[in-house]
Amino acid sequence: MRTWGARGWGARRDKGGLGCTRARVWGQGDVGHPWDVGTLGACGTWGHGDTGTRGHRALGTRGHWVPMGLGDMGTWGHGDMGCPWDMGTKGLGDMGTRGHWVPMGHRDMGTERHGDMGTQGHGDMACPWDTGTWGLGNMGTLGAHGTWDLGDTATRGLGAMGTQNLGDIGCPWDMGTWGHGDTGPWGHEAIGRPPPPQVVYKNNDFKLELSRLAQEGDGRVTLHGALLFRCEAVAALEPVTFATPAAFLALPAWRAARAGSVSFDFRTTEANGLLLFGQGRPRGGSGRPRPDYLALELLDGHLFLLLDMGSGGIKVRASARKVTDGEWCHVDVQRDGRKGSVSVNSRSTPFLASGESEVLDLDSELYLGGLPEGWPGPPLPPELWTAFLRYGFVGCVRDLFVDGRSRDVRRLAEAQAAPGVTPFCAREPPRHCASGPCRNGGLCREGWNRFVCDCLGTGYLGPRCETEAAVLSYDGSMYLKILVPGAAQTEAEDVALRFMSPRAYGLVLATTSRQSADTLRLELDGGRMKLTVNLGKGPETLFAGQKLDDNEWHTVRVVRRGRSLQLSVDNVTVEGQMSGAHTRLEFHNIETGIVTERRFLAVVPSNFLGHLSGLLFNGLPYLDLCKNGDISSCELNARFGRRTIVADPVAFRGRGSYVALATLQAYASMHLFFQFKTTAPDGLILFNSGNGNDFLVVELVKGKGLLGRLPKLVASRGGFQGCLASLDLNGRLPDLLADALHRVGHVQRGCDGPSTTCTEESCANQGVCLQQWDGFTCDCTMTSYGGPVCNDRESGGWVAGGLC
Repeated sequence: MRTWGARGWGARRDKGGLGCTRARVWGQGDVGHPWDVGTLGACGTWGHGDTGTRGHRALGTRGHWVPMGLGDMGTWGHGDMGCPWDMGTKGLGDMGTRGHWVPMGHRDMGTERHGDMGTQGHGDMACPWDTGTWGLGNMGTLGAHGTWDLGDTATRGLGAMGTQNLGDIGCPWDMGTWGHGDTGPWGHEAIGRPPPPQVVYKNNDFKLELSRLAQEGDGRVTLHGALLFRCEAVAALEPVTFATPAAFLALPAWRAARAGSVSFDFRTTEANGLLLFGQGRPRGGSGRPRPDYLALELLDGHLFLLLDMGSGGIKVRASARKVTDGEWCHVDVQRDGRKGSVSVNSRSTPFLASGESEVLDLDSELYLGGLPEGWPGPPLPPELWTAFLRYGFVGCVRDLFVDGRSRDVRRLAEAQAAPGVTPFCAREPPRHCASGPCRNGGLCREGWNRFVCDCLGTGYLGPRCETEAAVLSYDGSMYLKILVPGAAQTEAEDVALRFMSPRAYGLVLATTSRQSADTLRLELDGGRMKLTVNLGKGPETLFAGQKLDDNEWHTVRVVRRGRSLQLSVDNVTVEGQMSGAHTRLEFHNIETGIVTERRFLAVVPSNFLGHLSGLLFNGLPYLDLCKNGDISSCELNARFGRRTIVADPVAFRGRGSYVALATLQAYASMHLFFQFKTTAPDGLILFNSGNGNDFLVVELVKGKGLLGRLPKLVASRGGFQGCLASLDLNGRLPDLLADALHRVGHVQRGCDGPSTTCTEESCANQGVCLQQWDGFTCDCTMTSYGGPVCNDRESGGWVAGGLC
């Protein structure tokens, strides 16, 4: 037997107990029992006792009980039909009809009639214990959350409260349990369901059962306002998959100025990605020019929280271990003023925002999974590395709650028709690289339900390395300059490119600023690749590779994360660490070939001569974008395609021809570069004299170039005949005609080359053809002929023994 218990109600009394073993007893404590006189027999018949009534009470009665005889007044099903409790009915057919209930008390006290007055389960409806419903008529209605309303004053419940569900636990209709209220629990065993869940706060150290403490009046819990204990039917929130790095969802702005919370689950196997970002509007004045923001991002498999409330950003690593193992990971951000915590799988990390402000103003939409292409908002915070590196999140997200309210991400994706966002979440086996999807030597790695091709070093671009990358040719006087909208500020860069050059010195790439000396620069220096990074506190340099001036393709990659640097040349990596606390790089331009922004340069790098291809700067293929006209901020005079490179050629047509230039400035160090073309075996190419006996000579002797330092070693007695081009004098690129102090002989722009060349028929009678720049001459000394082509017979000649 089970007893219905309730605070303020008495226990079951022996006298008047129910005879059926599966019955329940209505205990009413102070108001007495209705079963004071009669009992229910084992076969389901009502015992009438001395008076045959259903109990008269002097105190706390339910009105006046009218005798419940047999016959016209209605009978409780008994006899052959058995016990109503066993059958689950309260009377069936002729033998066991409950008939019409005679009013049991006055109307203002509540009745238990059927029809328009309410029914208590009759006919084939089964017992009230089975159905869980009590009479629902004009006199008695069941409230939306379990409140009995049976007339003006009488309830079937708990004293003045009159409810059967008072608690923070949830509705009995949803959970199959009776709620706990101020008047005591309704027995859970009577319903046969597990106890409802509690409102519980947990962290790493303790567990706090808030709802139970509140109900028990515990002094550690203070209640404010009119608490409403109710439940909300929550539909299942289906996950979505962000299939590409460009996919994202836009949510309404997070209005959490003073306090708020965000939580969700995610899963992925990709180490980098922007999960969540919200930003405010820029504020005027020098005190708070930057907008507030909050972000969550994955970097190298770890989760980071970023927050700025107007006084400078903080960046907190929230995960002790990597969370990109493909399993579901729960993230919960709680903030109250400047303080808060970020929890990853119940492991909490506290944070404290900089400054004094306790208000977080986020006016823009809240972006999930990434950002729109061509970010339309205010400048992004430099601390948000994934945004600048174009690392969108690829993986699954589910159960998003903002300030405790659920956000159905699947419905949002459908409403926004978000490209790359698909419903459901399934992890596919990591076999996408097995089919060899990357072409032209690209390297394949497994992502989340996808493959990722690394095309660096292949000369190709595209998802499968299927598109040939643009090649740009530089002749030593050419450049490409990309104008960055506004002033970019970054703390992380990824740079990759291929190059080939015959020159040991030359600028490959540099970021430049109009307002500071900040730069990230790649240049050839003595056949090695030199990386220079200056963030305003002095340059840091790294060197990698050697003999890179071999006119062969070489691959370069630069990775910077804050103060950490990596320089790789042909898969050989050198690492370095920057000193100082400053990590922000400012730039207005990305320049290749020539540095045009020279205001803050102490030494101007030599110009680049050669070819560039496959340039990627933070994920953008700038050479190809410029070639295809996809961006309008390109300035260039370099030429697309792999071309023969000759810059500003000048022809010297006579052995006495030359130009005079300003003295070469080569005090501590020097490098020279030029291209020449000639058919003359000898000739003086360059001569520079200094103070005292110092001088520098470059000459051609019997077809070989020599660099002489002593006057007696100078063999040439005539000037150089031929063409010179791409002249670089220790970083200075002179125009041989425009910059000449004076000019002697026949010197002209361009290089037409010899008008005629030697052939077997050039000289007759076995004369020797000598190629000259303006033609050729014939050496007839070993013949008996003379003339320009050895075809004139001589009148005499030397023979053995005398003159004939």
